[in-house]
Amino acid sequence: MTWLRKISRHCLGHRQISMFDQNIEKFLGCDQNIAKFLDFNQNIEKILVIFVITG
Repeated sequence: MTWLRKISRHCLGHRQISMFDQNIEKFLGCDQNIAKFLDFNQNIEKILVIFVITG
């Protein structure tokens, strides 16, 4: 979780961090499937790019 917060703070503005963290925590809390988590992990850069573009 720590590395993800660091990446999100590096890539996004502080105004979006709270929403981003809440979404990640919800994802981690609801998704018990390791394979899906690994797939999500591989796509984190694409997701961060989308957050930056939409932000």
